[in-house]
This record gives sequence, C-alpha cells and structure tokens, in this order.
Amino acid sequence: MLYSQIDFSVCLYSICSRGWSLGAQWFKKLVVLSYSMYLQAIRTIKVVEQKLSSGSTSRVIVTIANVGQKELTTKSEIEAAIIEENEKKYHQTEGTSQITSPLLLPLLGKHGDEGPAIDQILNGTFNPPPGISQSTIDFLHECKLPDNAPPITTPDIGHRYVSHVKSWSPKRENGFSA
Repeated sequence: MLYSQIDFSVCLYSICSRGWSLGAQWFKKLVVLSYSMYLQAIRTIKVVEQKLSSGSTSRVIVTIANVGQKELTTKSEIEAAIIEENEKKYHQTEGTSQITSPLLLPLLGKHGDEGPAIDQILNGTFNPPPGISQSTIDFLHECKLPDNAPPITTPDIGHRYVSHVKSWSPKRENGFSA
C-alpha cells in the first residue's frame, strides 16, 4: 500500500481532532483513490508481463528415457509426475546402509551400544563378516576412537530416553530451551 495503516490513522485523527469533518471525508477519499490507483498499476504490470495466473504450475516437461520429452498440462498428470519424482528423490538411499542389515545387527545391537562388536569397532580390531560392502567396512574402520580419546561412559537406555525427550522441548522466545 502507499500509506501505512498507522500514517492514515494519525492523519485522520489529526484532521478530526481539529473539527475538520469535511477534511476528514476528503482525506479518506484521497486514500481510497490512491489505493485504487495503486491496484490498477499492479494489474497493468501483470498484463504487460503476462503474469495473469495465480502462480501455480501450469505445465511440466518430463524427459522419458528412449522417448524424449513430454509436456504435461493437466493437474492430474502434473501431480502424478511430481509424486513419482519425489518418491525417487526421497527413497534413493533406501537399501544402501548395511549397518542395520541382518549381518551386522546382531553384532552392533539395535541402538549401537549393546552389541558384542562395539568395543572391537571402537578399538579398530573389528573383522566384518563376509558379504559386507567395502563402503560399510571403510565406515566401521573410521569409527575407531583416537588413541588419546577419554573413556566413554554410556548411560542406560532410560537416561538416554529422558535426555532425548528433553532435547526436543520447545524453545522459548528469548532463545533458551526449557
């Protein structure tokens, strides 16, 4: 808007407090006229720049393997293409981690601290079972603690759960958590 609400209220109060009711009526008309001219200018700019739509997606061009490109224009086609692409995007890492595979789960435990191989991994002496990918072996090798690392004290699962719940408490406005 051309005038902020506060400026308008201050000017209107000033005019009315002086007993200029006719002036207040004219001031209101001036503001309304200015705002309508502002809206007309915005509409004209939209027409000139050919931006008459609401800003939603009106077409999508999809590349299909061995076929080429296809233009989608209906809402159902666009939604289906976007859903398919999002599924590919957000599921691309599924099945890539072997940490939770049946080969390693008994050795590491569900929470990664109760399995029999945890101390071996942290000491760097873990020999992975056959069938584990090289990237998982490299990752487990990098989990070795440095020689000068302090000893690890692991709280029980109850304390970890309480700590986890407290960490998600909502933040107060002043920036400190509860």
